[in-house]
Amino acid sequence: MRILHITTAHRSDDARIYHKECVSLSRAGYDVALVAPGDSRAATDKRPGVLGLGRFNSRLGRMLQSSWRVFRVLARERPQIIHIHDPELLLLVLPARLMNCRVIYDSHEDVPRHIQSKPYIPAIIRPLVSRIFEVFENLVTRLCDLVVAATPDIADRFIRLGRRTVCVRNFAIAAEFAGGSDERERSLVYIGGLRRDRGIYDMIALADRLNLPLHLAGPGWPAGLVEELKTLPGWRHVVYHGVLDRAGVSQLLAKTSIGLVLLHPRLNYLTSLPVKMFEYLAAGLPVLASDFPYWHEIVGESDAIAFTAAQDIARQAEDALALLDRIDAAPAAMRETARTVFRTSFSWEAEESVLLAAYEALVGRLRKQAYHPGSGTAR
Repeated sequence: MRILHITTAHRSDDARIYHKECVSLSRAGYDVALVAPGDSRAATDKRPGVLGLGRFNSRLGRMLQSSWRVFRVLARERPQIIHIHDPELLLLVLPARLMNCRVIYDSHEDVPRHIQSKPYIPAIIRPLVSRIFEVFENLVTRLCDLVVAATPDIADRFIRLGRRTVCVRNFAIAAEFAGGSDERERSLVYIGGLRRDRGIYDMIALADRLNLPLHLAGPGWPAGLVEELKTLPGWRHVVYHGVLDRAGVSQLLAKTSIGLVLLHPRLNYLTSLPVKMFEYLAAGLPVLASDFPYWHEIVGESDAIAFTAAQDIARQAEDALALLDRIDAAPAAMRETARTVFRTSFSWEAEESVLLAAYEALVGRLRKQAYHPGSGTAR
């Protein structure tokens, strides 16, 4: 049974899509490949293949060209199941069903709420755009065989609509962060997209106030942001690593002291599950995180996590210094505390079993539907 995971907005090495979901399914014996921007890659014994869509020059170019390129892949590959990862790919659902293809929609975020904080949509029309998309999403998911939600809140929304839904949280893969040096630089680190609402200006100001190195790895948004950041006084403390692969992320986290998750209190962030927090913990890194009630609820109290006031540099500096003092007093114990928090609740291995069980159930239903009672044969 041929399965295609499809994205037009994410990289072909996206952690959730490729390294977690596609690899987990491939190891379980499914014939799976990823359709994604960029070049094609052949499958190996341990990794599924990638069917490249080529490059898109801009967001508009992607939206105008991606559907046609994906249609060509579907016509060539004739998959039995497609697993789509972007809201814009909901436009594929009806054509895919007409091709007798089953559809899984992977909802990474609560898109209607996310739209309300999209800076490229004029603020005055965001509520209208949000509502229009929500109606569209609600209608189209009626045609989907399964919704895979990245957070419990997203899952609850689709369950209330009567959709067949499972929650597969975007936790970290333990094996990726098994190493780590006993001698770590007294420094801060942030892995992920460099954006204002994710606290990038706050992090640079914090490093400046603490006079500590700040390691950054990830793409800037919008275009030109990194060049703008380089003009800030605090940039002298920054070590910018660009975009790292999974091995590079692991190596960087293995030598730093505190992981930062200083998101601003935007509606779509307040109930998010920040995968970087879990990766920091898996690598034995104590975490300085925005003081969101939902994060308190899921993580609980731990010496390895300091919750701090979002967008309050003075308070963040105070809490970071207190966390550094605890690390300096017992570095090995703090690393083990961080890893214990991760192992207890935030490992991908538990989520993998949910994903595989959902696929097994879907494939079982398809096989039953394909069987002609009384004939003893399958279509």
